[in-house]
Amino acid sequence: DVVDAFAVHGACGVWGMLAPGFFGGPVVGGNGVFHGGDQLGAQAFAIVIILIWGVVLSLAIFVPLRYTGLLRYGDEFQEKMEREHITMVKAYVERELRTSGCSSIGMPPPEALLPAQDAPPNPLQ
Repeated sequence: DVVDAFAVHGACGVWGMLAPGFFGGPVVGGNGVFHGGDQLGAQAFAIVIILIWGVVLSLAIFVPLRYTGLLRYGDEFQEKMEREHITMVKAYVERELRTSGCSSIGMPPPEALLPAQDAPPNPLQ
């Protein structure tokens, strides 16, 4: 997962759904476990329903694309793009972007676009 989509949308989304089940108080219309309520079960059930919905919808979209050959580019094209344009670094990893000399989309780092006299010092060099 190059852009950490699961960490951001999956794990944080699950926590965002569970948190009201623990902390939701009567002031905000909740009845979380820490306030003597039983909202946690409803929140957990909602997570399961959302996961099922996501899997079913994803399968409905990606399976036909896979069998029609439209899901991904061919191996030759992917290898060519990796060699010529794309560095395989994780998103949001500032050190990797600076030391690789280019960003994840093949562009120079932002400090390379500044005039030399205005460029901030690079602490990694």
